[in-house]
Amino acid sequence: MFVRSRFSTIILLLATTVAVAAAPHNASAAFGNYNSMLIGENAAGLGGAFTALYKDSSAVTFYNPAGLGFFDSLAASASASVYKKFDVKYGDLDQFTTASLRVNQGFFRGVPSASGSVFTNVLAERSHFTEVGQLLRTALGAEKINASFSIVVPDHDSFSGEIRSTASGVSLLTMVDESLWVGGGLGFRTSEREAYGLSLYYTARNYSRTVRERLLAGGTDATVMSEEKNILGNSIVGILGYQWKTEDSSDENEWRFGVSLRPPSLQISGTGSYFQSVLKTTPFSSTTVNRPNVTTLTEIPAKLTVGAAWIHRERLTVSFDVSLYDQTSYDDMTETDVQRDSIRHRRMFNFNLGTEAKLNPWLRVRLGAYSNFSSHPEPDALPSTRQAESIDQAGFSANLAIQSNENFRFTFGGYYTGGRGQSVQVLDQTLTRVSKSQQVFTMLIGTAFTL
Repeated sequence: MFVRSRFSTIILLLATTVAVAAAPHNASAAFGNYNSMLIGENAAGLGGAFTALYKDSSAVTFYNPAGLGFFDSLAASASASVYKKFDVKYGDLDQFTTASLRVNQGFFRGVPSASGSVFTNVLAERSHFTEVGQLLRTALGAEKINASFSIVVPDHDSFSGEIRSTASGVSLLTMVDESLWVGGGLGFRTSEREAYGLSLYYTARNYSRTVRERLLAGGTDATVMSEEKNILGNSIVGILGYQWKTEDSSDENEWRFGVSLRPPSLQISGTGSYFQSVLKTTPFSSTTVNRPNVTTLTEIPAKLTVGAAWIHRERLTVSFDVSLYDQTSYDDMTETDVQRDSIRHRRMFNFNLGTEAKLNPWLRVRLGAYSNFSSHPEPDALPSTRQAESIDQAGFSANLAIQSNENFRFTFGGYYTGGRGQSVQVLDQTLTRVSKSQQVFTMLIGTAFTL
């Protein structure tokens, strides 16, 4: 019976994902590299391989809400903040080793990456909800229903500096692309071995890009170009989850398996603005495009993740995830008289691998490795429109979890992701493909409290 139920659940999720992937999409997505931000304090230490696990209340709702069903009679809350150091180069690229020597230089940008709370038996513990809770548990075949509240920042990228600087001119770029997800989830356990879950997020994306270029062709011959582009988008994102664990009478080993499905998002709103000014001195001319209210499109691509974890005596954990992402293509603004970005997302895979070792009752060590491939194909050699950059990356993570008492845990560590690829930028008033390297060092500080 359990085997048939698990098989049916996996087939249903796969069939839904295939139907989603086959449907046509024409909308924008916030992500280029999906694993640039690792969510949670436990999950981040495992390289994001968390679909089959659950003991991280700041991450479980995001990775697989079915894990909520395995929380016992306790309430838990956790938070994790990251401090990111971006090392980005355009054109003449450094060796990868030189970036690591600069990790202690410059400024770290603080990002509150994840926070969450888990509440167990949310309906049963309130007398006026007892009857409703009983009816709902009976309808779902659930032993208990747990709930969560979650805030995550799954996407954050920024740059401010020179694209190119010569004696005759300079090209400057300032860019911020970030997303905030706020929501919650429900998880219920149908047996000691099986759980299901659903989470729902309200998402907000903020994208801002400013390009400034100054060119000097002679003593009085100069060109000054300025471009400003802003996008604000809001969507609803849902995640379906399923987890199952083996029954082991020896208490030596335990296998856990998880599946999560994130269908394409449902857009709520999308607005933006666009401004461009080009001033030439010889002969004098000035052109301006000013669109303060532009319609934009926002969609977060569908994602299917399958994960497995092996736990030995609760002292050693090894976990592995593989994720499939959907493809889509779009122009980020609907108006035709502005410089729209043409972005294509390809169907692709990412992989996550992590391990945790409990060295003693108060200290755990976590290590992880993961791919962070670009969802964008390489830009055209001679681009006619601005295209999304393509930088295939890889990463690794490590952190220490210190259990100060039975209720409180402190986590310190970080993760790194980096690679090289191609980007489209404005050089000499012309869209040009240029080489780009990006390496991001992230310091993570997390706290967790359980009752």
